[in-house]
Amino acid sequence: MKRDISITKLSRESWVSFKKDQLSWVLLATGGVALMLVTIMAHFYMPEYKNIAALFLCFPGALYTAILHQNGLDAAYGRKLSMIKISSTTLIASFFFIAISLYSPFPEYLDLLSTFLPEDFKYILIFNWVIHVAVSYLLVRCMFVGMTILEEKCTIAEAFHKSLDLTEGRVWLLLRLFLYLALALALSAFTVIGYFMVLPYTILMKSFLY
Repeated sequence: MKRDISITKLSRESWVSFKKDQLSWVLLATGGVALMLVTIMAHFYMPEYKNIAALFLCFPGALYTAILHQNGLDAAYGRKLSMIKISSTTLIASFFFIAISLYSPFPEYLDLLSTFLPEDFKYILIFNWVIHVAVSYLLVRCMFVGMTILEEKCTIAEAFHKSLDLTEGRVWLLLRLFLYLALALALSAFTVIGYFMVLPYTILMKSFLY
């Protein structure tokens, strides 16, 4: 990672790269739209099976995320996009993305838990949020683990070590970038067309940052 980072420049490079292979990225984004639609349908039309659906979509979603990041790295290094090519490294990286997907910083059980706890035990909720802040910090520090596995074909332990080195002293910058990308994705989800463009854009920004 470069020492001097301009998010504006990073954004501009990502859009230029997206336009260069626009059709390929739109085709890749189709998978994300399909997974999103299946999740929405399970949530609204089969609420009793939404947890089962989320479990079954866990691995396909992680594999799809790994494929997107591989293509993002291809673009960042000026290579031809791999598209949906799946290698052993892609599968290994998928397990890391599965671990990421299992964590939610805003769990649904918090409100349910607060209704059952007596007033004297409300401090447990505070402790719970402290834990989530700590885990969120670790997620930011480990944000390059998956890409390191994909790019350098190294072990998981080596990938964690490199991610910690790359993110040292940059937590607040990365947190702002994460919030920006999360907001962009959230807003784009309201329009299918926007999601086709913004999803590749977020992957490219993280890849160019790497």
